[in-house]
Amino acid sequence: MNLTVPFIFSNKRNKFTAIGCSALAYILGQGENPYVSGCVSFCDNLTSTVGDNGTCNGLGCCQTAIPEALTYYGVDWGYENNSAWGFNPCIYATLVEEDWYKFQVEDLCEDDFLDRNPNGVPVVLDWVIMDSGTCQNGVEESPNPACASKNSICNNTGNGGGYLCHCLHGFEGNPYIQGGCKDIVECNFPDIYPCHGNCRNIEGSYECSCRKGMKGNPKTGSCTNIFSFTARVVIYCILGIAVLLGVCLLLLWYVQHKRHMREKKEYNAYYQMMTNHLRIFSKKEIDVATDNYSDARVLGRGGQGKVYKGLIENNQAVAIKKALELKETPKGEFVNEIILLSQINHRNIVRLFGCCLEDKIPMLVYEFVPDGTLFELLHGNSRTRPISLGTRLKVALDSAEALDYLHSSVIQTILHGDVKSANILLENNYHAKVSDFGASILVPNDDTRVVKVVQGSPGYFDPEYVATAVLTKKSDVYSFGVVLLELINKEVCHFHRL
Repeated sequence: MNLTVPFIFSNKRNKFTAIGCSALAYILGQGENPYVSGCVSFCDNLTSTVGDNGTCNGLGCCQTAIPEALTYYGVDWGYENNSAWGFNPCIYATLVEEDWYKFQVEDLCEDDFLDRNPNGVPVVLDWVIMDSGTCQNGVEESPNPACASKNSICNNTGNGGGYLCHCLHGFEGNPYIQGGCKDIVECNFPDIYPCHGNCRNIEGSYECSCRKGMKGNPKTGSCTNIFSFTARVVIYCILGIAVLLGVCLLLLWYVQHKRHMREKKEYNAYYQMMTNHLRIFSKKEIDVATDNYSDARVLGRGGQGKVYKGLIENNQAVAIKKALELKETPKGEFVNEIILLSQINHRNIVRLFGCCLEDKIPMLVYEFVPDGTLFELLHGNSRTRPISLGTRLKVALDSAEALDYLHSSVIQTILHGDVKSANILLENNYHAKVSDFGASILVPNDDTRVVKVVQGSPGYFDPEYVATAVLTKKSDVYSFGVVLLELINKEVCHFHRL
């Protein structure tokens, strides 16, 4: 039997086989490397062989391997006569697929083997590339490459010369045509390409990773949690606390937002109330006027806060009082007091120009009195300069007129609450003006008012006011009497606890 390229007999899947009880068969090869091989089979009778589970062991049947690159074979016999003619009239020799043929004793009887295989026996052929080029380390070297797919390589065959083309690992298909080797989507075949985690296909392969929070080998199913049970409990507790804290912060923001909206609503209401009586300054205007509350602009400090010199439009000087904290008086009542003070129009009382309500603590804007306070005149650097009796009487009279106006000439009595020489301002020709209404309160018709906190300056306090916390007109008169003593003797008022 003679084959032509690219076919050759498979030396791994075919065996030269002789069947008979007196058979010496030869297989003959020819070409560049001619060879002869064969096998011998004997048996005395049909009962001397049982087939041994279909294997050829030399008793009635023998087999031998064939060499590589075999394209032709012939058969010759070693015995001219069949010595077992009586019970084995026919003997056979052929190249046959090893796994197909299973020897049985019936093959030795008459024509039983031919009757069962009228079309012959199967033989396996290998297909190899032998006349196109060479294959070196998986790379085909040929003017007309047979491995046409870009995802293919060549491999030398183990059956003599020649080579074959194969798709690269991770690809499948026909390597002999362009685009024939297609990428295998391994994630679609978990039984062949296992992945007990997150599978992601890549060209020629696939990636398999453990699920989030786990580590190990996901291809063998050995992923375990990164954190121990105790660590996970701790983490969950921390996350729970963080969520709870976030909710609390959100609620706090909501409460503050509601408060801000309420204050904004109140501000708008107060703004509408006050615009008809006072000028409303913006916080930005106050910041500019005071040079951002520069210490160089401070006119004075007291228990109620600081007073700054400010410059508004046209370089008009004003005194801006910034309180330290708002009294416990409700804001609406405070606004009413400001409106009432704005209506005061007396030459011996510092006039209120306006206010700023944008800050948490309202700021008041007064007229600026340039020549300092009575305290500075009496006890300051110029205290050695003589002050005439007429000047002293003028200051006393101006101050008395201002207190009388507050006590009896306005719609609702105003108690100053902090009468002292430092709160009496002086301008040209020693014209006195009473200022600083930080401790002032409105009182009903009985001319008294119970206060929660006694305010004012020690030494000027009315003793009954200190003892009873009841502020009256007499409290202001008592404080004014102390101022009169200062005018008479120019001595500083001192306070001593008993």
